[in-house]
Amino acid sequence: MNINFFDNDRDLVMLWYDISIKKIDENYYYSFKLRIKRSIFMVETEFKWFSLSDIHLFIMKLEKMYREDSLTIHLNPLGEFFALEFKRERSGRIEAKVYIYNEIGNLELNYSFDQTFLPELIEELKNSMIISDHR
Repeated sequence: MNINFFDNDRDLVMLWYDISIKKIDENYYYSFKLRIKRSIFMVETEFKWFSLSDIHLFIMKLEKMYREDSLTIHLNPLGEFFALEFKRERSGRIEAKVYIYNEIGNLELNYSFDQTFLPELIEELKNSMIISDHR
């Protein structure tokens, strides 16, 4: 199962793959590998400690954005060096910002896409929560 983030031209900008959900003590954690490719640049990294509730809340915010009830949403899990921001314009275009931080440096990626891409993204995120291996 992959989560695909496309730009306006339907080019793949960011990919979440090797998704899994693990239970540690009483908490569930969502982990994935991430690949960003733009032009000649490519970054790959792994995130292991997203709270499953962070992903669920992000899905709810995406649904609200698609209904045009929300202008800006964030995914910024505690303990991870990753943030994602979507800002909807009146035209229906969404400006996306991806931030990755680590000991070597910081990456900020900006791209845009049409809000009609949201249902597919929401469905992929929901499916990843069902299909992933709950251990």
